Amino acid sequence: MWVIACPLLSKPRLSRAYKDKGSGLKNSPSMQALELPKTLFWKRQSLEARSLSLNSPSNHRIPSRFKLSGLGLISAPLLVTLLGLSQFSLALARDPGYRVEKGKIQSVVKEVMESQKDPQGKSSKLQALEAYESYILKHFEYKSDLKAEAMHRLGDLYMQLEMNTHQKKLKEYYNRLGLYLKGRIQDRPPPPRINHTKSIVIYEEILKQYPSRVANDAVLYQLAHAYSDEGRTDEAGEVFNRLVTRFPKSPFRQEAYFRMGEFFFETQEFKKAIEAYREALPHQSALSASGRGEDFIEMALYKMGWAYYALSDYRRSIDTFLSLLDRKTTLTEAGQQQLLLYNFSETEGELLKEVIHTLLLAFDELGGATQMVTYFGEKGHRDYEDYLFRSLADLYISQERYSDAVTTLETFMKAYPSHEEAPSFMTTLIEVQTKRKKIGLTVRAKEDFIKSFGPGSSWSRQVSDAARLKIEPLLKETTYELALHHHAQAQKSQKQEDYEKAIAGSQRFLKNFPRAIEAAKVNFLLAEGLYELKRYEEAVREYEKTAYAYPLHAHTQDAAYNLLLTQENLPQLKATDMGTAILKFSERFPQDPRVPNLLLKATQLATRQGEYGVAREYAQKILATQPQGTARYVAQKLIATSYFEQEDYAQAAQGLKELLSNAGGLQIPKKDQEELRTLLASSLYKQAEAQKQKGQLQEAAKGFLSIHALMPDTEVAANALLDGAILQAKMGQEEEAILNLKKYLEVYPRSPHQDQAREQLALLYEKKARYQEAIQQYEKLAASTSGEKGSQGTVEWLLAIARLSEKTRDWPRAHRTLLAAAEALPLGDERTLEALYRAAKAKEQMGDTQQVQILLGKVLERYGQQTASTPLMAYVAAQASYGLGEERLKQFKSVRLTTPLEASLEKKRKLLNESLDYYSRTVDFKVPEFITAATYKVGVLFEDFRNALLESERPAGLTAQQLEQYNFLLEEQAYPFEEKAIEAYETNVRRAQEGGLFDEWIQKSYQRLAQILPARYARDEMDEIITQKQLF
Repeated sequence: MWVIACPLLSKPRLSRAYKDKGSGLKNSPSMQALELPKTLFWKRQSLEARSLSLNSPSNHRIPSRFKLSGLGLISAPLLVTLLGLSQFSLALARDPGYRVEKGKIQSVVKEVMESQKDPQGKSSKLQALEAYESYILKHFEYKSDLKAEAMHRLGDLYMQLEMNTHQKKLKEYYNRLGLYLKGRIQDRPPPPRINHTKSIVIYEEILKQYPSRVANDAVLYQLAHAYSDEGRTDEAGEVFNRLVTRFPKSPFRQEAYFRMGEFFFETQEFKKAIEAYREALPHQSALSASGRGEDFIEMALYKMGWAYYALSDYRRSIDTFLSLLDRKTTLTEAGQQQLLLYNFSETEGELLKEVIHTLLLAFDELGGATQMVTYFGEKGHRDYEDYLFRSLADLYISQERYSDAVTTLETFMKAYPSHEEAPSFMTTLIEVQTKRKKIGLTVRAKEDFIKSFGPGSSWSRQVSDAARLKIEPLLKETTYELALHHHAQAQKSQKQEDYEKAIAGSQRFLKNFPRAIEAAKVNFLLAEGLYELKRYEEAVREYEKTAYAYPLHAHTQDAAYNLLLTQENLPQLKATDMGTAILKFSERFPQDPRVPNLLLKATQLATRQGEYGVAREYAQKILATQPQGTARYVAQKLIATSYFEQEDYAQAAQGLKELLSNAGGLQIPKKDQEELRTLLASSLYKQAEAQKQKGQLQEAAKGFLSIHALMPDTEVAANALLDGAILQAKMGQEEEAILNLKKYLEVYPRSPHQDQAREQLALLYEKKARYQEAIQQYEKLAASTSGEKGSQGTVEWLLAIARLSEKTRDWPRAHRTLLAAAEALPLGDERTLEALYRAAKAKEQMGDTQQVQILLGKVLERYGQQTASTPLMAYVAAQASYGLGEERLKQFKSVRLTTPLEASLEKKRKLLNESLDYYSRTVDFKVPEFITAATYKVGVLFEDFRNALLESERPAGLTAQQLEQYNFLLEEQAYPFEEKAIEAYETNVRRAQEGGLFDEWIQKSYQRLAQILPARYARDEMDEIITQKQLF
């Protein structure tokens, strides 16, 4: 194996990009069977160009073919070589060290050139060259630069002829292959192999005889290509390596490194390939002799990007591919550097598509679209980013990775909301969601499309007029589709919010596209939606517009008829207006069978308008002309209704009773009977209400209760029974009220006023000291609102239950109910702490000391969660803290100091600290009655601790002297605690002296100080102070 003249690493393993990871990318064209890019792409293009450049000393391009007088068309490289030989012969003629026959050279040149015109002269051309080769080697007895140059020219000529011969064989091969594929010949022809034997021998001989020759880089270059053409890859690589090592400044250096990279790439030694490709890049100004330096740079970038990808080095792969794409951009009229693939040849376009495809695979490996945004934010933006995002989304869609596609589209629109191509991304998003059958997401995407890109949007204000015009048809289509969707959804669900959406969608379409052919249909849907929401005035306006403002369309007649139906719901519609509208309808649609019935409706309009006197006049005429039948029934009903509407409830009730008694032999439909009964009940209810307002409570109660007795199945009967019972309670008829309230709860369990009735019943039970029955009603009230977190009703019922449970000394129920109330109360309600404290007191009554302590602790915990405090909160918290301190004090006093002193002393000290902590917290709440109490108890704690030390059990076996010393030490330890006790008592004393505060705890503090310090706190002085404070 040969070594490259740059640091390379060992052969890598296959990257994870080629492993089946379930990523969805392994089935892409680039991933099948590790189909990496092939070097043959460049081999196919390089043969003619290579010889052309090598035979041009000035290193400039020459047209591959041109006209030569008298010779017709001739190969340019061959011509250059032959001309070079002619010039070389002249140089030899002037060299004194040699004598070459000028005629010999000229004859060879002439013979080879003439053979180009004669296809039969190819063999003679080769014979001439072989003779010339023999001539040069035979007549030159020693080495010289001119001999080397001659051999070099000869090798180049051989190479060109070998290539020409191979091209001819290839042409013949493809012809025969075509015949084979068409079935015209039986055997498939073998592909021809190129033979560079002649040129290789000459090049190797030059290198052997002239190893230090300055121009040997060109020889090495041609020799390496000869080896490569014959498939001798390792030998070609070694020669290219010699070239870059020996001639680091050679114009062939770039291509040599590129070819070495190709060899490494084909053997999947990607790290070495990358190093070789990189060496081919920096010398961009020194183009290769073939004139293809730019192409080598681009191909090196392409293959380097692939190599990085194969090594899973995705960021470098991306860097490299983008460097290549940046070179292929075109400056547009808008001043942007864009990738315009249609500007490239088919081959180059396919290459760029492959570059972009692999680039997207790399981004996908890194995380997809979000990483693209991050990358371009860090490395610099490109004008063609939208094309890359679009391509990535298309890739995901082709692989049915719809979630990734959606993420990509949304990421682009979020990162570039003002981009002119943003609407197309949203359009694709809509298509993806539609394909996924995600109706909700599709609708939302369409709404976002209109909101983001419609008239008045931020996008529309920032982009060009052309961009806005481009999406206008799509905006119209999307807006129309949404209007239809929302209307269909509203019809299906019959929900108000859905109709609101439908109305807004229709209005949006009509506002933005008023002249669209679909406007009439959308206008009709708008009117329908308004009608469903009982927005009748607006519905009338839109029905009229739909019916008469557009050319005749599919909904014209329905809109005109619905206009009339909707007008009936207008509170301000006059009979004349209704008549005008009906006449307009009849003139436009004279054959409509609904016209006669519509004309009859005008007579009923007076009733709806409140012109009841007029309505009764019309009704009386109907009765006069129609003694029997439906018309008579309708007239009587209108008369009774008009009385009711004029609040003449007595007349209304009388007329309704006559109708219901089947006067006149009328057959009233059952449904109408129910309606009339309801109206009669309402009339009687209104009469009772009027009596109530006049203060005639007994008559009103009787009237209310009669409705339930006569027509218990009517809607108003439930309210009537409840109102009657409430009036009875108000008048002191408590037992009667209780019976009627119980009846109400039993007969009308679904009434919306059940809670009101139950509350009234509970209050009556409580008033009658029937506490258990009251509790049952309150519990049912609490249960009915238990699902409403923080419901005021729930809390009130629970607190009422707790209050009555405490009154009946039902401590378990009181405890349980108070905890439930505390849970239901919202944070910040001061009653929460009170409920917890009362629950603790209930547990205290139950003798559960441990639960008492837990609940008191919860009081303090809940107090700490409050954002603000109230006086009641502070008071309850002080109570709880004091209670906890009292319990610790009790435990503290129960601990006796025994030997070994360390153990019992530690336990007593721990309880001392806990008690002090609770008493200190009590003082912090600044509740006066607890401040003095807690301060006093602090003194008691210290005094008790001092006494405990002095009265502690003495160790056994002490001598008298040891016992005396032990007692002395105890006194020294106890003294500070006595001082602390005095300090606490004196704190209370100062409150009396300085603040005028006095209570039993200050009095006790005086008494303790008088016991401890009698000289300072004399009994008579203390009694005088106490007496003065008690007087105040």
